[in-house]
Amino acid sequence: MSYGSLGSDLFVNRLKRTAAPNPAKGQKYYHSNYEIYYLVSGSLTYFVEDRAYAVREGDLVFIDQHVLHRTSYRDRTEPPDA
Repeated sequence: MSYGSLGSDLFVNRLKRTAAPNPAKGQKYYHSNYEIYYLVSGSLTYFVEDRAYAVREGDLVFIDQHVLHRTSYRDRTEPPDA
């Protein structure tokens, strides 16, 4: 489900991920909008700049504009090149 577009003031995107989420194969990325990340289930590690944060079910993560970040799932198997 998506609402709006990346260039607009508000863009909402709901994703259900069942595999490694990073198309950049584990590389950190950034974008020009803010990101609010809510984890519905499971756990993961969220890398923001040079820090790692353990994120659990029900946690919210707020990412500022132009900040390098990526996720890594801890309770799911990722492909070896992720």
